[in-house]
Amino acid sequence: MILPVSAAHHAEYAETLKESMLEKGIRVEVDYRNEKLGYKIRSAQMNKVPFQVVVGEEEMLNNTLTGRRYQSKENRTMAKNDFIQMLISEINQYSRG
Repeated sequence: MILPVSAAHHAEYAETLKESMLEKGIRVEVDYRNEKLGYKIRSAQMNKVPFQVVVGEEEMLNNTLTGRRYQSKENRTMAKNDFIQMLISEINQYSRG
């Protein structure tokens, strides 16, 4: 789940990330609701979304994203391509196990 900090300002970057992930076969959605970021994160946690990706101004400028794993409080800022490769690796590992 990609969570733009502001749907109005960060939707284009969120859509670019979504397209990059879809091209690699990763299921992904963007939460475009006009809600506070904390509410979107809490909603994703309640729905047991495995990864939440937060994108805001800093992420847009640096072509990065901030990822958060389900049931974790740790946020990691990573390059877009590094995050996608990590997801692909985890998906492959999970599907073989």
